[in-house]
Amino acid sequence: MSSKVTLFIGDLSIGGAERVTVNLANQLSENGHQVEVLVISQQGKLINELSPDVRLSVLPVNRMLWSIIPLAKHLRQSQSDVIIPMMAGPNILTILSRKISLTSPQVIVTEHINRTNNYHNELHDIFPKYLYKYADNVVGVSEGVTEHIKDWAKIDPDKVTTIYNPVVNEGITKISPQTPSEFKRNSKTILGVGRHTPQKDFKTLIRSFAILSKEYSEDVQLIILGKGECTSEYKSLAGRLNIREDVYFPGFVDDPFQYMSNADVFCLSSRLEGLANVLIEAMACGTPVVSTDCPSGPAEVLKNGKYGKLVPIEDPEAMKSALITTLENPISAEKLKKRAQDFSIEESTKKYEALFED
Repeated sequence: MSSKVTLFIGDLSIGGAERVTVNLANQLSENGHQVEVLVISQQGKLINELSPDVRLSVLPVNRMLWSIIPLAKHLRQSQSDVIIPMMAGPNILTILSRKISLTSPQVIVTEHINRTNNYHNELHDIFPKYLYKYADNVVGVSEGVTEHIKDWAKIDPDKVTTIYNPVVNEGITKISPQTPSEFKRNSKTILGVGRHTPQKDFKTLIRSFAILSKEYSEDVQLIILGKGECTSEYKSLAGRLNIREDVYFPGFVDDPFQYMSNADVFCLSSRLEGLANVLIEAMACGTPVVSTDCPSGPAEVLKNGKYGKLVPIEDPEAMKSALITTLENPISAEKLKKRAQDFSIEESTKKYEALFED
């Protein structure tokens, strides 16, 4: 049965939840639903990846916090059957807006992270605890996140479902044969990808690489894609450790999968994740991976180490050892690609559709 579905997020700049929004919107549209992506700001490179059949709408506000009344008006006008907000801010505002809109779309809130941490806005940690119970369904993007929500927000367990993020499709595997210019010949390449924020903890990866580069028998280089508040700090750290010439910061790139497919190892250094989409994307490219055993996603993705080494957070020595082991004894590309298919866009979308009310 076809539904009218709205996905609500701040914008479509490059990020994990933003890419999930695009992937889910496109697949729902392909499956025959009438789909709208609602944003606060019409910006971000991922806008260009929306299907022409997906409608992009913009609320007339400058900040997410001011969107309650405009969102309530939009709900009355759009008459959507289902609204799926992405991340805590949109989740909170959607629940409140529905209450004052005098409409009754099914609200499926999505939680992308464990909220008992120090890396998020305090209001985003407090309000979900008391408001998520008013949603029709709550989706956790990993089993760890789901169990946390049940315990932390005291929600009826029957309302909470685990649906892995829609990450993998054929586009990831159709990689350009061209090698990015940053890759040096005859060097092993370690890759990190993500926003440059304290949560992603690329400082540990840089420190680990500094130790590895002194101990490893071959030439190595480190490439860290992305940008953020910590970029200048990372560059300074690499300079102080005398490895600046071997560490590259290309920023955000149009085709991160090209970098993943050419890297010898992908490393996730985060202190906290919900699922770790980039880990799955690297595996879909056939690239061996190393990850911190942070809450909540990596251990699930890697099946407790079956598909890649897990190391404690903020431990450069342990990370260095895992990277060397993986460089010398990589897991086969086919095994990694097969595991990544468990996070396909098609399967994830089917599980969202199963929640839609008749």
